[in-house]
Amino acid sequence: MDNSSSSIGATANPINAIAVPIFCLLATLITYLPFRAFRRLGNFPACNLIVVNNIINIFYCINAVLWPNDNWSTWWAGYGLCDVEIILKSPLTVALACSLCRLTQAMANALDVDNAQFNTTAAMKRRKLMFDILACWGVPLWQICMHYTVQNGRYAIAPVFGCGDQLDTSWPVVFIYLIWFPPIMLLNLYYAGKSSINFLLHALRWRTDKWQSSSDSHPSPQTSKEHQRRSYNHWLRHGPKEVHEDDHDFLLALVHIPSRPMRLLH
Repeated sequence: MDNSSSSIGATANPINAIAVPIFCLLATLITYLPFRAFRRLGNFPACNLIVVNNIINIFYCINAVLWPNDNWSTWWAGYGLCDVEIILKSPLTVALACSLCRLTQAMANALDVDNAQFNTTAAMKRRKLMFDILACWGVPLWQICMHYTVQNGRYAIAPVFGCGDQLDTSWPVVFIYLIWFPPIMLLNLYYAGKSSINFLLHALRWRTDKWQSSSDSHPSPQTSKEHQRRSYNHWLRHGPKEVHEDDHDFLLALVHIPSRPMRLLH
């Protein structure tokens, strides 16, 4: 490690060096109960999403504690830890995106009542679990195996955020690391849109079924019109009397009395 700039001793990001570990630990602790619930339901994509996110948070928490400032003379060289982190960081990010995509797909399938599956067998559950594992970790494991072919240097270290990868700028980097995020995000967007459409269709169908089930207790259109006609006739005959406190015969001379004084309302 080059220590030629060891004279830089000021803390570059004091707020980040304090905030990053605190919020990373809090984000890790609050996922304990959701993880237990998803594990009890056998939801592998959701459990994998929480585990991968917690690993990333732990990495950032450790890095912020080890390298909180720009004083290179006091920095630890990061041997071992950074060697592991640079291999896992990008694959973990892809695994996070793949888990979110599978979770969104499961939500869309759950809202698709026309193609819902009930009474799944143990073999069906095992096949689904194997497919979830392959969908969440197929590309990340391939990236881990191919990392050495595009590694341009051992690693880099930045204040607070710690270990960073050094990759070559040749075309294999595109196919190993960069090409996967756009299709995964587009697929995730597709399943999110499908989930929203299925939810709206389900809500509309529920409202239609509720209206049809309650229409049998409603009176017929002819009966409803008869009730409305009688109500109008009753109001026309008795309404003017009911809206006034004093009931008396109409006489124009009593309405317009010149000698009636002005009324002051309080």
